[in-house]
Amino acid sequence: MTLDTMEGLLQALRRLRVETGGMACLGCGHEHDCGVHGCAIIRKAVERLSGMEWICAERELPVNDGDVLLLVSGKPTENLTLYHAFQLGSYSTKEGWIIDEWPEWDAPDVSHWMPLPELPDEVKII
Repeated sequence: MTLDTMEGLLQALRRLRVETGGMACLGCGHEHDCGVHGCAIIRKAVERLSGMEWICAERELPVNDGDVLLLVSGKPTENLTLYHAFQLGSYSTKEGWIIDEWPEWDAPDVSHWMPLPELPDEVKII
């Protein structure tokens, strides 16, 4: 296992969050939330980083009609070819992949997708 990849780092953090206990965290200011569940900081890091992984579109599809970040290739128009371009889009069980910038694109080749992060509290739409 390597810590150079997101998956390797997440695996190490998942193991560590249980093994550390409260004693390893003395002085961090979060000891009150550790105990038998492991270090509060490491648990929070795993929670935040878990949604930041690219997901293979052949193995798993996003929630129906939910906005996601995509890696997409193909020809959205006759005179434009994209190779692993970052695009915003969604997946519909009825229509397939829908690319926001190219809604008329019939057959985008989506290799991977990633959930979008939450908006900051100060800019959330009411």
